[in-house]
Amino acid sequence: MIAAATLWLVASPFLVGAAIGHWRPANRFVARFYLPALVVGWIGVGALLAAVFVCDGRERTLAGLTGAPLVGLSFWSRRDGGDDGEDEPDGDPAPHGGFDWEEFAREFGAYVAARDPILV
Repeated sequence: MIAAATLWLVASPFLVGAAIGHWRPANRFVARFYLPALVVGWIGVGALLAAVFVCDGRERTLAGLTGAPLVGLSFWSRRDGGDDGEDEPDGDPAPHGGFDWEEFAREFGAYVAARDPILV
């Protein structure tokens, strides 16, 4: 019984997170109601901490078993759709922020030649 409860407390937040990440309806639901889902997730963290440090007996069991799956809602973050270009480094040599394959091929050829002259 203790092993099952420990497994529930440890695995259920990750199982909920994985379900939200891979099951499209759950992902849409959490994305649509992001702030309430985040609040519920942090309430789950509070319930789990209360189960460990504050509660005793039946309340401990109830807080732990209900709070653990809710913790899976607390680690989501929202990513907005648009790219405003703030992440791009200044002076990017490649046009339009793309990858310069010719420069990569030249540098890789020089690296290979320096490492093993037999291959060149």
